[in-house]
Amino acid sequence: MNASVARGGLSIGPNQSVSFSNQHFVATQFEMHEGALTKHATVYTTVRDGDLLSFDFSGNSADQVAKMTDTMKSLSFSLSGAAH
Repeated sequence: MNASVARGGLSIGPNQSVSFSNQHFVATQFEMHEGALTKHATVYTTVRDGDLLSFDFSGNSADQVAKMTDTMKSLSFSLSGAAH
C-alpha cells in the first residue's frame, strides 16, 4: 500500500514498524527520480477502525522530510477514531 501512496517511488531500506498515539504503523521511505531531481518521501500506513489510513510526507531533501515526519509524534486519536 505504501508504494501506491508514493506513486511509483523506489523503496529505500526495509519497512519499519512504528507507533504513534498507541497506533501501529508501517513506515516506508522512498526516492523518486525526475530527471536530475531526486524527491524523498516517507509514508506511514495503518488500519484504524477497519479503514486504511496513510500519511505521505514528501520533499526535495531527506532532511526536509525528516522534519515533517516529526509531526507524527504529536498525532492523537479521539474515541471516535478520527485523527487530530
